Amino acid sequence: MEPNATITQQITITNSGTLDLNFDALVILNSGKISGKVSENQQSAVLSNAIAGPVLNGGAPATDATVVLHYDGDNNSAIGWSSAPVTVTVAAMFPYTMTSPYAGMELTSVDVYINDLNPSGSNEMTVKIYGMGTTYEPGPLIYSQTFTPMGGGWEHIILTTPVLITGEDIWVGYQFTQNTTGIYIPGTDAGPNHPYGDFLSTGVGWSHLSNNPSLTYNWNIRANLEGEPFNQWLSVAPTTGTIAPSGSQTLDVTFDATDQPLGIYEGIVRILSNDPDSPSVDVSCALSVSVGINDMNKLAVLTYPNPAQDYINVITNHQITEIRIMNIAGQLLYKGNEKRINVSDLPQGIYYLQTITPEGISNIKFIKR
Repeated sequence: MEPNATITQQITITNSGTLDLNFDALVILNSGKISGKVSENQQSAVLSNAIAGPVLNGGAPATDATVVLHYDGDNNSAIGWSSAPVTVTVAAMFPYTMTSPYAGMELTSVDVYINDLNPSGSNEMTVKIYGMGTTYEPGPLIYSQTFTPMGGGWEHIILTTPVLITGEDIWVGYQFTQNTTGIYIPGTDAGPNHPYGDFLSTGVGWSHLSNNPSLTYNWNIRANLEGEPFNQWLSVAPTTGTIAPSGSQTLDVTFDATDQPLGIYEGIVRILSNDPDSPSVDVSCALSVSVGINDMNKLAVLTYPNPAQDYINVITNHQITEIRIMNIAGQLLYKGNEKRINVSDLPQGIYYLQTITPEGISNIKFIKR
């Protein structure tokens, strides 16, 4: 595709079930990881022993971050458990609708309010950052870092390795152990709670602090972003919809090379739905921005689904000369020019799909389930 050009390809979602299919479509840029499957069964954390501490006046942390993701207001209180010891993880979930404008920026630090400390034993805590899961529990743990707080105020934890914001949901939290009763460690605001600002887990699943109607607060958790966002070269429309049984919906996937430097870019269009068998399907997208003879080279390639189980589909804006599939050792496993390739006999693992056209070559990694 030549610089400053725009092209659109289409993908179709079909509902082969007997109930309405509700879907959301989002864009993930330069993500090298495909989220693993998460549990479909919601569990509840233990809330019966959670109690509010005294009213505090902890204010807000000073920050010079470019962007701060948070739901909380100034610190107002803290939470304790009447049964100890107990290990708790508290977190806030920032959905893709909130993170997508900042794809390409980095999460460089986290601010949390820590009130009391254990009077004896360890006070070491762990920042935990999770990838995209569901609306009620996180995906895989993608980063963790220990810290030892001073207590009685805001803690500013600088991440040793910044975490890339890709446009996916991201969960940010921390884990601590309360060794004795009568103390109140994790800080909260005065509320009211945001549905994504009060998650907690005591090791038996995830729940909300506000499930206790007297604790309608947000955790004092703030994720600080630095850097510049990516150019939004990939978009999809519509981003949400409902498909009746036996119906279908066409999505427009647009590649926009405006102001995009020369190179090859990869992204994902992720389709989330209420399909119990395939709640998440990834459409891998590759954009090649190049200038060749007479400035006429144009190449865009889509592959889906990814991960693939039985078939993988290839869409390009040019005639396909040849498609090759190779394993990570470089062995050639398939050569042909079909746009729908049977991969059911391939062992589970990581493979590379090479698409050759008169205008260039695209290489996309995919996972075989």
